[in-house]
Amino acid sequence: MKYLFYTFSFLFIFSSSLVAQSLQNYKEQGVASYFLDKYDGRETVSGEKFDNDDFVGAHRTLPFNTMVEVKNIDNGKKTTVRIIDRGPYAHGRIIDVSRVAAEEIELTDTGSGKVEIKVVGEKGKLYAQAETKTETKKEEKTTTTQTTSESAFQTGQTYSPTGTLRKPKGFGVQIGLFSSVTNAQQACGQLTAKKIEEKFPLYIQVGWDKEKEKKVYRVLVGEFADKEGTTTKEAIKQIQAAGFEGAFAKPHFAQ
Repeated sequence: MKYLFYTFSFLFIFSSSLVAQSLQNYKEQGVASYFLDKYDGRETVSGEKFDNDDFVGAHRTLPFNTMVEVKNIDNGKKTTVRIIDRGPYAHGRIIDVSRVAAEEIELTDTGSGKVEIKVVGEKGKLYAQAETKTETKKEEKTTTTQTTSESAFQTGQTYSPTGTLRKPKGFGVQIGLFSSVTNAQQACGQLTAKKIEEKFPLYIQVGWDKEKEKKVYRVLVGEFADKEGTTTKEAIKQIQAAGFEGAFAKPHFAQ
């Protein structure tokens, strides 16, 4: 009996390891489409409410919170989404993505397109992020644990990706608007993976959506004195070249 128990335990651990390895090597080609606005606010199979302004998607089999890179084969543009729903079930389609993700890879004009997808993270974190749970701040020379609590991010304030209060001035370059701080932090992780953080500081600006009556989280890059200045325009070009096509200058909160 004890022998059977140890054998079963070994097989379970071994199979779990194989699943993890297979996820890291997972790639697939097919057609992607995107969610219409009528699905905004609906509950997904995972229990999370769908938001077309978040970088999320649906896949038939990948575990929830798997991070998936979606590449438009026609133009080479890429985006990363987190799996929160099941589908699509139309023949030939392999993934549905949110509108904001579709805009990033220019799928909204055609409604669908041929893509290649690959797994780039699990449990809501990119593999590059999963190697460490802390972020070292050069200016403070301290290590701070990342805060994901919504209550720690107050409306009208600006924070570092780890939740430290910041007071940036002038303008930043907005790369996205998110309905949860977790999704905003994931976007910061994508910027870090693209080495943008090595050039510019990252900020999460907390606003308020009057229509939906809830917080929204803007990810801003850098601190620039002039909205139309040469330095600002050059930063926007660098950020767009890194895959964030919709980047634009936006004021930091007045101090």
